Amino acid sequence: MLTFGNEHRSDTILFIANETGTDSMRWYEGIKIFYILSGTAHIHVEKNDHTLTAEDFLVVNAFELHSILLSENSEILEMCIPLAIISRVFGSSDPHAFDCDSSRCRPEQEQYLATIRRIYADLFRAVYKGHQDNTAYIFSEVYALIDLLSRHFPRQHAIHDPLLRKQNARQLQGILSYINENFRSDLSIHAVAQANFITSNYLSRYFHRMVGTTFTDYLTSVRLSSAYGELVSTSKTITRIALDNGFRSTNAFIKYFKNQYGETPGKLRRDLEENPPAPAHPTDDARIFQALLRHVSKDANANAVAPDITRLELSVNTIHRGKPLSQTWKNLINIGYAREGLQADVQEQLRRIQREIGFRYVRFQGLLDDDMLIYAENEHGEPELDFTLVDLLFDFLLSIGLKPYVELGFVPSLLAYPQTRAFRRSSYLCLPVDEEKWFMLVKELIFHLEARYGSDQLQTWYFTLMSIHCAITDKQQTVVDHAAYYALYRRVYRFLKSRGAGYRVSGPGVYSNAIEEDYLWAFLKNCAADDCLPDQFTLLCFPYDPIHDKDYFRTICAPDLPYPDALSPDEQYVSHLTDTVQRKLRDAGYAIPSLALIEWNSTMWQRDLCNDSCFKSAYLIKNITENMDRIWGMGYWTANEMLEETASSSLDFHGGYGLFTSKGIPKSAYLALCMLGRLGDHLLYAGDSCVVTRRGSEIQVLLHHYCHYDELYRNNYLLDPNAEHCYERFVEKGELHVSLELTGLGTGSRRIRRYRLGREYGSSFDQWLSMGLPPQLNREEVAYLKAAAQPAYHVARMSVQNTLTLSAQLAPHEVQLILISQ
Repeated sequence: MLTFGNEHRSDTILFIANETGTDSMRWYEGIKIFYILSGTAHIHVEKNDHTLTAEDFLVVNAFELHSILLSENSEILEMCIPLAIISRVFGSSDPHAFDCDSSRCRPEQEQYLATIRRIYADLFRAVYKGHQDNTAYIFSEVYALIDLLSRHFPRQHAIHDPLLRKQNARQLQGILSYINENFRSDLSIHAVAQANFITSNYLSRYFHRMVGTTFTDYLTSVRLSSAYGELVSTSKTITRIALDNGFRSTNAFIKYFKNQYGETPGKLRRDLEENPPAPAHPTDDARIFQALLRHVSKDANANAVAPDITRLELSVNTIHRGKPLSQTWKNLINIGYAREGLQADVQEQLRRIQREIGFRYVRFQGLLDDDMLIYAENEHGEPELDFTLVDLLFDFLLSIGLKPYVELGFVPSLLAYPQTRAFRRSSYLCLPVDEEKWFMLVKELIFHLEARYGSDQLQTWYFTLMSIHCAITDKQQTVVDHAAYYALYRRVYRFLKSRGAGYRVSGPGVYSNAIEEDYLWAFLKNCAADDCLPDQFTLLCFPYDPIHDKDYFRTICAPDLPYPDALSPDEQYVSHLTDTVQRKLRDAGYAIPSLALIEWNSTMWQRDLCNDSCFKSAYLIKNITENMDRIWGMGYWTANEMLEETASSSLDFHGGYGLFTSKGIPKSAYLALCMLGRLGDHLLYAGDSCVVTRRGSEIQVLLHHYCHYDELYRNNYLLDPNAEHCYERFVEKGELHVSLELTGLGTGSRRIRRYRLGREYGSSFDQWLSMGLPPQLNREEVAYLKAAAQPAYHVARMSVQNTLTLSAQLAPHEVQLILISQ
């Protein structure tokens, strides 16, 4: 279920998108309007049944009992208009009710239906765009909607007393809640009646009148629905499922089940095992709102809200040296997989990154994958090792000043079980089937690296296992053996520490939204007990709702499928995550020297066009400056675009992770990191949208205007794959106007250099849009876009009498760097 709007406020519109399935009987104090986005919906209201198809809608009045049954692959959106808003229109005492089922309306009413669809779509857009606080607009639209319903779709027959309707609804809700909470027991109509202080005879008549079915039939349907869920999602026996869901015997359960679903429980389970349902592709789901949004009025944006200018006034005293700044975000960069580090284009990008930014460590996955040609076995099953490609990779990295952050993963195919690749590339995310051979491989790798680079050099690197989420032990990629992972980690930890006390071992690479999981804290508890706590606590930071291992490996690891969960609404996700992890580690008494985000991005999907847009530059600036020197490293995932996890794209700008496109065109995200790299070594000020630093006599001011994803995109983040619609996915904001007063500068002339990065200057993606989105870039076009990937530059001199006042205007997603020197 997706929710748009603030469900805790009684004075705002709320939209809810239902999942496919059966909905229990319920009621609402305000008005609901159900809109069918796709498929077919059967809605029961009081004693009436309504069958609606795509783009039909139905009005359900206050306190009317209703239930919903959606056919397969159907989607429905419900708009909830609370009494607090309705009372502003009619007053609280006026019991207005409406009779509007668009599928049953007369032809002459079609013009009114079109207007209702337009208002419905405009209100939905206003809510997901964050305009719900514009109460004047919301109220005017709701007033127009209710006025139209009152004049053209009034309820013709007498309206019951609303107070009595409310009492009836609440009584029935109590009865249904009691049934739903106790259906697994030997529940009788007498027990339900007694719990609700009525007689059995009254309950029998009342239940049939209000719900439209008998008590016994309703109880059986509730039990069957629960049993069906357990049948398809657990390995329980059919007898156990029957008894756990209140059926007196297995035979009775099978009889009722076949009557309801047309086949026995055993046959259904066999059918599902032989033909498991394919995971739903979010791209298909993402289009469901388009049928509604095409009804949005052309001037909806102008009518909804005119984005206000945000004004920021600051004063910073530069006479103080400030707080020392190490810029720890430069500690770590990712290049994806080890084999990609041997490609000429990736190496050229890394050389440029080192020249223009200068990172300290580089991390990559798949060092032990088959494509690195390390592990083989002879005809007797004896291991044969070859570290030639490892040497080529590490020699190159060290030659450009990058130390390896060595991840010991994944598992060569000869040692892998299950023999199932998680991605298109040759990576097996699982525990080794033969731990002794795998551990021998790790030991020989370390011996080889020591012989080639020296133990002292290796003790300046970091070593880690693959993520704790990769401890897969079954073919369906649903079972994660955390105990086996810990045993392997402990063994590697002790071996590395035996080679030298300075060897640094990090872990466990837990997803940021799994930090509450018991297995993480069991891992750390075992580490503390065995004296093998990691030297660095590592996280994979992706701002999603909670990720569960089996869901992750059945979706994101399936070829070409994105992760379907919602993006977080928290604009300070990284900061709040850092606070939470540091607090939890401290409270638990685990003295781990540092915290690192070894993978970090705003998305887990390599077709998210926000990765290419100016959004990503403001996103990086915002999160890095908010967490300056709080985290050992913020390993952006990734520097390059050559990942083989999904099918390749013919488009140069297709939403890939990289700081560069596959043809080496810098994205605005890369230019933003270059700007960050020019900050000084002492921090004078860090606040909302602004950071001020100094290096020697030069002052650096970095500004950004961040706009978060809007609510619709967060909840269904593949809404529209069309690049030209990319900037419609964010909360709409006006310009940011900054007035910054720098004091303590003394007297004299100052040179002011200003760099601007935004949609009009420096963004190769926006330049590509203006070129007409050519699908295949030729050499001339690539050269043009590479040359265009430069921020706008302006230089001036200003006289200063101790104080310098700077002003700046930033469009949404824009970044500015201002350098003040002698």
